[in-house]
Parts: sequence; C-alpha cells; structure tokens
Amino acid sequence: ALFEAPLHAVSQRSQVRPVYGSQPKMAHNAVRLTARGRRVVASVVGIGVLSAAAGVVLILSAVFGGSVAASTSHVSTTDTSAVVVKAGESLWQIAQRVDPSGDPRDVMEQIAELNGFDSGTHLQVGQVIHVPVIK
Repeated sequence: ALFEAPLHAVSQRSQVRPVYGSQPKMAHNAVRLTARGRRVVASVVGIGVLSAAAGVVLILSAVFGGSVAASTSHVSTTDTSAVVVKAGESLWQIAQRVDPSGDPRDVMEQIAELNGFDSGTHLQVGQVIHVPVIK
C-alpha cells in the first residue's frame, strides 16, 4: 500500500467534463464527410442528374422527332416549279430539261431531295414532281 493513492484523488482526476457547444451530437452510425468527400458525392449526383436529363431528351426525340423531321423534310428555300412526267421520260431527261447547261446528276439530286425520292423510286406517267428553278 505504499504506492496506492487515495480513492477520492483518483476519481477526481479521471472525470472528464464535456465542453458544451464544441461539437454537435451525431448519431452513433452517422457518416462524416470531408470537403473532398462532399465534392465527390456532389459530382456523382450531378453526373446522375445529367445522365437522366440526356435520357429524357433521347426518349422525347425518339417519340416526337420522327414526326417533326418528316413534316419539315420537304421544306426548301430554293424556288421550285411543278413538272408533269411524260411517257418514257426519265429523271435524267427532266434534269437536262430543267438545266440544260448544268450537270444532270446535281439537278437529279436536288429533285430527289425536293420530292423525298430514294434510290428505288420510279416515276409514273402523269406524276407531278417539284424541280428547282435555275436562274
């Protein structure tokens, strides 16, 4: 008992007094984030929001884009004229008639764009097609 301290002295030294207002009380299982951690979480959330917005845009363009594109595909800023296809007449001959001094391939391409023709389109006798007016 030479080294034993009195009981009241040990109990007073071992008491820890809380400092009120220094740190808020947190739940036992709460996660504390550093500034870097908060930036990472914000970045991940931001990327998720942008991805969701891009998905919505893609879906809306797929749903509504086809009808908008189809309705504006025949709009042209060039002057056009209507031509009736005659018996035995080809698109090449019509292109030559529209622009005798130009390259028929270029005029044929313009006629195809104006009328929505593809490579498998066949002209019918009496069909009315739009051709560019060459000035």
